[in-house]
Amino acid sequence: MSMPKTPLKLDESKLPDYYKMAHNQKIDHLPGPKAWPLIGNTFHFIKDPLQFNEKLRSEFGDVYRINLFFRNVAALVGPEANQLVLLDRSRNFSSKMGWNDRIGQLFTDGLMLRDFSDHRLHKRIMSKSFGASAMKNYADIMNETISTSLSHWDGIERLDFYRSFKNLTLRIAAAAFVGIPPGEDADRLNRAFIDTVSASIAFIRLAIPGFKFKRGLEGRQYLIQYLRKLLPEKRRVETKDMFSQFCHSQTPEGDYFSDQDVINHMIFLLMAAHDTITSSVTSLVYFLASEPEWQNSVREEGKQINQGALAYDQLDKLPVLEACFNEALRFYPPVPMIPRRSVNAFEYKGVEVPARTQLFVNPFMTHRLPEYWSSPSQFDPSRFLDRKEHLQHPYLFVPFGGGAHMCIGRLFAYLEMKLFMHQLIQRYQISLPAGYHHHADIIPIPKPRNDLPILLKRLQV
Repeated sequence: MSMPKTPLKLDESKLPDYYKMAHNQKIDHLPGPKAWPLIGNTFHFIKDPLQFNEKLRSEFGDVYRINLFFRNVAALVGPEANQLVLLDRSRNFSSKMGWNDRIGQLFTDGLMLRDFSDHRLHKRIMSKSFGASAMKNYADIMNETISTSLSHWDGIERLDFYRSFKNLTLRIAAAAFVGIPPGEDADRLNRAFIDTVSASIAFIRLAIPGFKFKRGLEGRQYLIQYLRKLLPEKRRVETKDMFSQFCHSQTPEGDYFSDQDVINHMIFLLMAAHDTITSSVTSLVYFLASEPEWQNSVREEGKQINQGALAYDQLDKLPVLEACFNEALRFYPPVPMIPRRSVNAFEYKGVEVPARTQLFVNPFMTHRLPEYWSSPSQFDPSRFLDRKEHLQHPYLFVPFGGGAHMCIGRLFAYLEMKLFMHQLIQRYQISLPAGYHHHADIIPIPKPRNDLPILLKRLQV
């Protein structure tokens, strides 16, 4: 495929001035709790972010100030806040500046780290890689990887699900995203990727040998070098994997990604697709293991289609499974807090928030507001089937964000979930060990503290 002479290139001389603003405006006028010197409210927040934020909302309303990780940030709560910030009609909320402090060095210029027209153009080029034709190709690759992995679970009575599924999603990512089969290359790629992701949540963010952040930077460099070696062949021949799709995607005007764009987007999407789907499916497995009636309903629904691998054109025939997944996402959205930074001052519910303020909206709180959700602490997928509670407001249920930055990989997430869960539930009865108590760390991405042990009972097919 012939390429235009000049790839897409951002003119850095035209970067907005607010990207150069390193410090927040003071927001001491916002209501908020007392904070310890230096550490602020960080420890209370991490210990139980839901309970802590619910307490603050009851005291201060839907906009308040918290001191987290050495800085004051504004918290906005509710579907109206989600709509204001995520839909962003006024182009006032920078995603790049919201995320940059935490992941900018590790996932440089990923899609989430771009704003406005620059973001829109990059997302437009990437859209082909998430279209129906590409998704069907990914489904074929994933089904084979899932079938092989599940066959290795036969004979295992007790499985640490989170860790086992994480290994599976890494293999899927290597095959569907990069186009490399299982083996030493895939294992080394996965180790580098794990180091890079782990560094994004490191508390000490210094490149000191032996520390998590340093290993993450080294992991990113390995990923860059490895992907760069594959680029010439990916440019030369178009194949079914996402890496190749990025290399060959263009806009109607002929814009396409530079080599560095392709590498940056691949590293970012490997992170986004891997960690979020691992978290979300783990939450779903926990609830189905806890609720055998819903598990049986999912199994019976699947039996009406087939008891083997799910075909791509059968994906829309599993409304019960999809409702169970949505309910798991309501409890544990993969990105519980979505950060932004304001470009200009704005007002929310009578409170003025200055320009250049670091802020976040709260899907994990919005998804549990009792004024919208009946019995919000109860797992009840029928709220997505019969009662349609999520439709009360367009930004009430936002597990994948919203607006221009709505996750481009959300359909990929539903695809991978359905392909895996269909095979898992048709193959095994899953349950929890006696006396198991579930506790998930919510921040930065929900994860069970003990890897979610489950019991597997092989079913007769």
